[in-house]
Amino acid sequence: MAASSDLDEDLRLRIDALARAVAGIVDLDPVDAARSAPQLIDETKAVMAAVRRSAIAQAVAEMTHAELAGLLGVSASAVNNTLVEHRALGRDPERLAAGRSGGGRAQ
Repeated sequence: MAASSDLDEDLRLRIDALARAVAGIVDLDPVDAARSAPQLIDETKAVMAAVRRSAIAQAVAEMTHAELAGLLGVSASAVNNTLVEHRALGRDPERLAAGRSGGGRAQ
């Protein structure tokens, strides 16, 4: 699956960049660190939401939505909604790179 591999590579790059930014924040003076923290928090949330969407998309290849929902402690419709969002973001690389979800929320 090329799309899944591409997404995985994009996620790896985003995670690496985020890890470098988080590690580097300790070298900043306190004011710059305080200024940088909210952006890093937002980026961490966006990256982790993308990781979750990708993982859910991969997991449903091996089980039903209901089985996965049970394992995650969410509804099957939440799994489906996450997959819809994952597919929509996958077709819009600019939104994917920015981590924007268009108002939806991944479960």
